[in-house]
Amino acid sequence: MTNRGQYLELCAENYAKNVNARQSLELIKKILETWPKKARKKPIEQLARKNRLLTVFFDDLVGYKKEEAVKADEEGKDKKKSKKGHDARLSHMDHIKTRLDFLQFFLSYGGLQLSVEQVDILWDSLIVDALVPEEREACFSWLERCSVAKEDSFVFDEGIMQHLFVEKMANMDCRVVTRAGFNLFQRYFLAINEKKDKLKRVPGTHDMYVVTTDIVGGDNLWAIALDANDNDVSRMAITLLNDLHQNVSPESLKPRLGKVREGYVSACMAFLAQEVRKIGREGPNQMSERRVERCIALLKNLVEEFDARAQARVAACLCHS
Repeated sequence: MTNRGQYLELCAENYAKNVNARQSLELIKKILETWPKKARKKPIEQLARKNRLLTVFFDDLVGYKKEEAVKADEEGKDKKKSKKGHDARLSHMDHIKTRLDFLQFFLSYGGLQLSVEQVDILWDSLIVDALVPEEREACFSWLERCSVAKEDSFVFDEGIMQHLFVEKMANMDCRVVTRAGFNLFQRYFLAINEKKDKLKRVPGTHDMYVVTTDIVGGDNLWAIALDANDNDVSRMAITLLNDLHQNVSPESLKPRLGKVREGYVSACMAFLAQEVRKIGREGPNQMSERRVERCIALLKNLVEEFDARAQARVAACLCHS
């Protein structure tokens, strides 16, 4: 135990020199775990300050991805290496998961935050330039975990969450959003709009309702609902939209918020009319027909859910009378 600081230093030096990068990170994490949880902050801060470990981490991530991109390109040109390519993909994901696990651990116990530049590197490296879908999904899940404060976990500060949502997630191609991608979008969408008082919680529940039409990311949520290639993702977005506009609280029953709900239905009808006119002018096309189907599904689900909730409230009143 007395030499663990020295071993940490050696591992950090190896990592900075790109000597067995993955193994170096695993060793650093294992050595840090020998300290009690509350005592890990000091050695982590020293690694961050003296060895500039976070800077080294992101430089290594960029370098590693460039090397893997070259390898993937070479393997793609040689179809005889298809089996090797499959094995390489598994190995590649081991490397990515090791890095993400280490970053989570280092930030959580070090009480550190990432800069905007570092978050951009993470997003661009693992999501925009993902070599395999699993890489993108792993990063989506990692970013989602970083939005919720839990014991011994790292959470982004408000500024970073705002940057990620507005500058990154809002620019995602809504057609190819996956379930993991939508879970991430939803988590940040709810957190940011609640913080800005654009959404409020129904007292005594986790349900939220809309208090304004000016919702951050609202256009993106509509785009996912209408255009996502994955039908499950579209249904998830439609459910979220409907829930936010019909969850009930004493304030949500005020006339002003009734106008918000009217505006929501009007927006859906406008989308529906727009696509029907387009089909009339240009003839049937898959995108317009899908949008029409989803607008109808949204309205149908909205009415059915409204009736079910109304019946439940009547039944509750009868039970108490």
